[in-house]
Amino acid sequence: DLDYGLFIRTNHQHVGVFNQTKESEDVNVFGQGFQIRDQRFFMIEKYIPVSDQILETDYLILSELKYLDVELLKTQFRFKLVIILNNHSPKKMEKFEEILHAANIPFHSLSNDGYFSLKY
Repeated sequence: DLDYGLFIRTNHQHVGVFNQTKESEDVNVFGQGFQIRDQRFFMIEKYIPVSDQILETDYLILSELKYLDVELLKTQFRFKLVIILNNHSPKKMEKFEEILHAANIPFHSLSNDGYFSLKY
């Protein structure tokens, strides 16, 4: 049984989540997301996509999002946790955290909580 770890962090130039996520027997990379064993991750870049189908994922990763519409997020996705990358301005990060907290949506902010990691 292989032991996997997931480590998400950002730097000023590149997010790097997908560049460092390679497909293997336990990892599947697809479009705007990836899956490690039974856990799915979906990245939202710049704008929340609108669809007539609800996307189910375990983790939503927010990257360079222009604005955060919680109601739209709730109607488009079923998820367990939002991960906010620190490629947003400090003011925007603070606003996103306030919005998510007020809506009782669990989140992990790389700016305030540090890197995000999971061990499989």
